[in-house]
Amino acid sequence: TAKQKEDLIGARNAMAETANKVSDLQNKYSALGREIAIQSSGWTKAGDSLQTFGNKLNSISTTTGKVASATRGMSLVIGAGMGYGIKQASEFNNSMTATQALLADTVPASQMNAVITKLSDNSKKWAMEYGLSTKSVHAGMQELVKAGYDANQVTASMPAILNASKASGEDFNTVMQATTSILSQYGLGAKEAGRVTDSLTFVANKTKAGFKDMGDAMVYVGPVAKSVGMSLEETASAIGILSNAGIQGEQAGTALRGALTRLLKPSEQNAEAMKELGFSAEEFKKGQIGLPDIIDRIKESTEGLTDAEKASLIAKAFGTESQTAMNALINEGGDALRGLTKETKGATGYTKELAKAMNSTDAAKFAQAKAKMEVLAITIGQKLLPVIVPLVEDIADLASKFADLPEPVQKNILYFGLFLGAISPLAGVISKTTGLLGGLAGGFGKVLGAMGNIGASKGAVTALEGV
Repeated sequence: TAKQKEDLIGARNAMAETANKVSDLQNKYSALGREIAIQSSGWTKAGDSLQTFGNKLNSISTTTGKVASATRGMSLVIGAGMGYGIKQASEFNNSMTATQALLADTVPASQMNAVITKLSDNSKKWAMEYGLSTKSVHAGMQELVKAGYDANQVTASMPAILNASKASGEDFNTVMQATTSILSQYGLGAKEAGRVTDSLTFVANKTKAGFKDMGDAMVYVGPVAKSVGMSLEETASAIGILSNAGIQGEQAGTALRGALTRLLKPSEQNAEAMKELGFSAEEFKKGQIGLPDIIDRIKESTEGLTDAEKASLIAKAFGTESQTAMNALINEGGDALRGLTKETKGATGYTKELAKAMNSTDAAKFAQAKAKMEVLAITIGQKLLPVIVPLVEDIADLASKFADLPEPVQKNILYFGLFLGAISPLAGVISKTTGLLGGLAGGFGKVLGAMGNIGASKGAVTALEGV
């Protein structure tokens, strides 16, 4: 009996499990019938089609919206960038054409393209390195050419002049004019530009003189100093010592020139006074004594004299215009001039090192970045010009031909041009319109789909009742 009861319980459990499976199967049949009814419903099919169409319209709306937005932004950016680059490249090329014209007498036609290409590359390199505009660099090169320099001499002297401009803080053209003038006065080649700029920059930094003051003074005294055998470094040092006494620029150059002129061609009065001061002009002209030696002898010879007696004797020897300058040199002594001259001669590379330090400042780096952007624009513009110029020429040709067309044809062309001009805003309108239609289509699709579901549900219930 216990065994039968146990079997009976097992049978009942099995029946309950079977009933559950039958119920689950009936639910699946019901869902299947409903899905079949829904898929066969015309409303549902129409709703799905509209939703698909709506999705496509939304996609078109998004795409056209992006096109409209992108064409506006990109056209402005690209147009502005290309326009700036073309403008910069045109100005650069025009400037190089002017340089080419100046070099025409010194460069054979067969070599001109190579020379101009080299100068163009160097001008870009120098502009970026020193933070200058290419326009300033070209102006400097052209001035050197006007001064009689050939292309190789320009290339050799430009770095020294640029370094001096950076090191001294003076305007590039000021430095260039002073350097070329001194090179000419002393009969030095372009490769000696570094020597000139080193001398002037060093003395300017060691005394109260400025680079411009040094240059202005050298304009007046340089030729005479060269004729009496004074070195560039000694002349610059004398000017620097005078600047410490408040005699600067043209005044220093004029005063020193007057004194040297008396030594070169002394009058009888000058010669007598010089003899009283312990030297003769002949010794100086023969190179037996130099300016520092003259200063020492005058200082020794005037010991014990009153200031008035000393001033009178110096004025008789060198002229009243040079009296103050000679007094300043004598007060400092010959060793001061010898020492500064020696230091100046040893200042090779001074300007380059100082310019390197000046180029590491924030202001210099900003100027370099600005120059690099300009060179980049020029480079891009030079690539565009060969493409743009033929188009512009074609447009100019079309413009002339357009004027000869009959008026109806001109109107049709203008209408077509207006159509092209409306493409970008039209894209924006299409974007908004398709977006609206897409939303409406999607909404109708959902409504139709819902109606299909309702109808299908009723049909499915009827069908399942039969099951």
